Amino acid sequence: MMKGMLAKAGIGGAKPHLGLLRTAYRNGEAVAGYVQVSGGGTGQRIERLTVSVKQRNAAFPLAVTEYTELDITGPFAIEQGEERHFPFVYKLPLQEQEDAQTLFELVATLYIAGARRERDTAEIFIRTA
Repeated sequence: MMKGMLAKAGIGGAKPHLGLLRTAYRNGEAVAGYVQVSGGGTGQRIERLTVSVKQRNAAFPLAVTEYTELDITGPFAIEQGEERHFPFVYKLPLQEQEDAQTLFELVATLYIAGARRERDTAEIFIRTA
């Protein structure tokens, strides 16, 4: 019971791990990768798993633009210690890097029933075509 309560608070719960084949892309190109979901100390019900791109500027880190969120999978259950892999292809929006301080991140978000969301991020570089 204690493990279940801790998992709802994000301690010892399921976690996403984002894996990319590469980190540099051109505008409009597709990002191919996978999300590995690792079960924590107790079984949990996952509502959905998504991938999105976020853009921010290093000078204004709180100003974030999130682009289309892609659903990778619908609901599933993950058991204690179980690992599952979900491949994805995300077509990048046609967005130019405004300046050297513009940063892009690919974000995998795990929506867990009755618990906080878990995320993993990877910085990507988008070059103009």
